[in-house]
Amino acid sequence: RVRADLDALSMPALPPATRRSVATSLREGLGRLDAQLLEPTEIGGVEAVRGHPHVVAVAGPGLARAEDEVRRVRAAWAGAGTASVTAATGAHVREAFGTHDVVHIAAHGTHQPQSPLFSSLRLADGPLFAYELEAERHAAQCVLVSACEAGLASMRPGDQPLGLASVLLQLGTRTVVAGVASVSDEATADVMERLHRHLAAGSDAAAALAASQAERDEDCAPAPFVCFGATWHPRVAQQS
Repeated sequence: RVRADLDALSMPALPPATRRSVATSLREGLGRLDAQLLEPTEIGGVEAVRGHPHVVAVAGPGLARAEDEVRRVRAAWAGAGTASVTAATGAHVREAFGTHDVVHIAAHGTHQPQSPLFSSLRLADGPLFAYELEAERHAAQCVLVSACEAGLASMRPGDQPLGLASVLLQLGTRTVVAGVASVSDEATADVMERLHRHLAAGSDAAAALAASQAERDEDCAPAPFVCFGATWHPRVAQQS
């Protein structure tokens, strides 16, 4: 139900009365998930320490705000030697995985439930499929994918979850931040800019995502991004 509510709230033309009703349903559903999954763990915060990671942001085609999002991400890391690529190809992204600590990808994403290794990101030269990612070229410790569905996974025989995010984790990425439902371009750009500013200030990825969500107005369209894996911290890059 939470995912259905998130998909509905990503639609810009939703009638106001319907939006209020769905938003109420979403708040109730998220509250129940918090109570069942997070409150029993009593998870605390992590001390912030500033590091100097190598960061790159790339944009795929067909997203009205993608290039603006890439510029905003780069601005968040001002002075940190951040690179950016618009109209990125599969080669650009694979190279970025092998040469940078933090990789941000603004592109359309598709999860394929029946064949999760065919889940993909739409890039300038066509889709980049999950099965095309190579372990020997993979070094990125924190990958942020501002795309719909990139964080979804399908269970395969042996209870193995497969999808784009799970493949990145299996290849050695420490943290993947990715969407688990449809998300509006405006909400994505807003949350991702805030998230990168918190990372650049020294927060770990999980705390940065939580703070970015908490700072947004309650009436804004939701941005259903989730932090997968063991949370990455800028100090990891500093010590490597």
